[in-house]
Amino acid sequence: MDNFFVDSHTHLDMPDFNKDREEVIKRAINSNIKYFLNVGYDYRSSINSNNLTKNYNHFFGAIGFHPHDAKSFKNEHLFEFEKIIKNNDKIVAVGEIGLDYYRNLSPKEIQIEVFKKQIEFAIEMGMPIIIHERDGFFDSINILKQYKGKIKGIFHCFNRDFISFKEIFNLNFYIGVGGVITYPKNDILRESFKKIPLDRIILETDAPYLPPQNKRGERNEPQFLIYTAQYLAKIYNISLDYLAKKTTENFSNLFNIKI
Repeated sequence: MDNFFVDSHTHLDMPDFNKDREEVIKRAINSNIKYFLNVGYDYRSSINSNNLTKNYNHFFGAIGFHPHDAKSFKNEHLFEFEKIIKNNDKIVAVGEIGLDYYRNLSPKEIQIEVFKKQIEFAIEMGMPIIIHERDGFFDSINILKQYKGKIKGIFHCFNRDFISFKEIFNLNFYIGVGGVITYPKNDILRESFKKIPLDRIILETDAPYLPPQNKRGERNEPQFLIYTAQYLAKIYNISLDYLAKKTTENFSNLFNIKI
């Protein structure tokens, strides 16, 4: 296969990988996953993502506060993030940001406030955003509509119907596809993909979370992206090589990266 894959959403800085991070990266590269976007979810993980980009050639980073961690966000963090961005051109996005009403580990009003602040920061920095959304879809869409035309990004771990995708498409956003598409109960999601254009799709793992069905119960890692890719290629009735080509192009276009 001439083309390669990109894992557009991973958390390889987490302690889950402390014992074998190097081996995990090598296994991924050997499985034709050549680039990784490591995504922050709080201040410490954002610093870790920045460090990974300096330690490994094939890493890019995103920095931001997840809705679970919105309660620990301070305005001063954005000043720190601005310094990081200005000193490292491998930081390519603000994320993982958004709304999570399923667990509500931060109060809703704080989640919304921090989400908006980070969107505005991303606009100021000229960067796309990586959105985490769980049970907060309509609030997320309504907030993003306030910034329509000023911001672009990706809805990470898309797990909704085609009507929801159309809302995302109308905002000129992409969707991230991971192992959840392989889960037996996700027929509605699979039906959605029969109508979703390929030029709006980016592949991801969310490692160490959400492994594909054949690896359920195991720690997810970037090499498992290939199973999601194989599954998606069958849905679209295209070759794995063509899927690699198109999703890598989409990644490059969204994050303005030449790879």
